[in-house]
Amino acid sequence: MSKFYNNKLAEDYSNLGYDSSLQFKVGDICIFEKIEELKLGDVYGYLYDNKIITHRLVGIEDGNYIFRGDNNPSNDQILVSQENIVYHYTGQKVPQIGLFILYAQSLYGAWTLLCIIGITISSDIVLRKIHQINKQRAEEVNYEI
Repeated sequence: MSKFYNNKLAEDYSNLGYDSSLQFKVGDICIFEKIEELKLGDVYGYLYDNKIITHRLVGIEDGNYIFRGDNNPSNDQILVSQENIVYHYTGQKVPQIGLFILYAQSLYGAWTLLCIIGITISSDIVLRKIHQINKQRAEEVNYEI
């Protein structure tokens, strides 16, 4: 949903009254709400193959809904029924926060997080040992005096 597939599509959407401010970029955390009524041009999330797809509603056919991602050259290949639509995008978002989540889900991100956790635990163990040694030295010095 980061940009329209081409300028003509953006112009067509604009002429039909679609709200281009509903676009978001990869990594944005978006705020959603329950569905009250469906409106052409708004962005919704629907369940397909155990995944939630977030696309813009572009049409209705035989009581089913047609969706399309703004950066896609064609409509989604499936017709979506009302019960598979799970949320409505409000247009509010927190930019770029989701990039951390995407990175953490990658192989490099997982290794990075594991290394950070390992270093944190190791440094805590080492610092406790140093503290214990210093405490023993202080007790020895006081004992000999």
